[in-house]
Amino acid sequence: MRKDFALCFNDGYVPYACVTIRSVADHMLPEDDVHVHVVSDYLSESHKDAIERAAGDNVKVIFYLVKDDARLASLPVHGWSIYAWYRLLLPEFLGTEVRRVLYLDCDVIVNASLDELFILDFNGKAIAASIDVQTYNDDNFIRLGYARSSGYICSGVLLMNLDKWRERRISSEAVDFAKSNRDRLKWPDQDTINFVCWDDKIVLPAKYGVLVPFFIDRMFISEHMSDMDELMDRPKIVHYAGYQPWIYPQDKSMHSGLWWKTWRSLHAFPKVMSGYSVHFLKYILKMSLIRLGIIRRGSRAYCCDMYWYHSKVRMADVRKLMEEIKGII
Repeated sequence: MRKDFALCFNDGYVPYACVTIRSVADHMLPEDDVHVHVVSDYLSESHKDAIERAAGDNVKVIFYLVKDDARLASLPVHGWSIYAWYRLLLPEFLGTEVRRVLYLDCDVIVNASLDELFILDFNGKAIAASIDVQTYNDDNFIRLGYARSSGYICSGVLLMNLDKWRERRISSEAVDFAKSNRDRLKWPDQDTINFVCWDDKIVLPAKYGVLVPFFIDRMFISEHMSDMDELMDRPKIVHYAGYQPWIYPQDKSMHSGLWWKTWRSLHAFPKVMSGYSVHFLKYILKMSLIRLGIIRRGSRAYCCDMYWYHSKVRMADVRKLMEEIKGII
């Protein structure tokens, strides 16, 4: 089976992209025809070699160089990376022989073969993705101007029907919308994709884009009670948005171990661990200063890096919360 994946990142993000790519390779079948499309404005030759080593012998890596694209230069980022916008131009970057592609952010781990995504009947729809926790925030639908019933998907794991994108010229539509509505956009590329494809998408089961906040969001748990065991024990894809394992304490996410196991299998990028150690020492110091009252709750120093203060997401705590919610509903 042909399986096409795409990642968009810069040279500095190569270690984390390699973990994602290795996780793809680890869960493909020997008979699969796997292509990983890497889009960047610059990658060193040594990093290209590292990416190909991470992919292994059974995965073909194709590199695309983006240079001086005026459309990208004028798109709003609001503090996010310009590389987030590259995914919207994948229908143009990739050849017409690629009819569907699974775009992945670089803070994603694939944990299954994903055959079902590559035979999914799009029924004419342009995209398929799991919901984001922002789907429970009505402000997003008010801001973007479409009904909550259509859902708000996470663009970090995005199955794209490239035939439909090319036919409908969705890339151009998205760029035009973003330029004309930059003040409406909070999560720039994700807002744009949700608006442009509000009625042109399939909402996938949450197991194809497991986010850490799922396990602490009461509304999500209430709506997905029957799926919770699978999301904890057998996630198909884990997306560490806001809880990147190489930055945040490992016990913040029950699935951090999956990321570190894959990183260790690379036998490369030792700076990832040294960087993590520095972040962890800063975390310990900061928490000590908070407990001593030197950094006060609500202060600027306290509020930055808000994810550091989230509770540990442990299975036992999630199951306790599930029981509490069951008692209410």
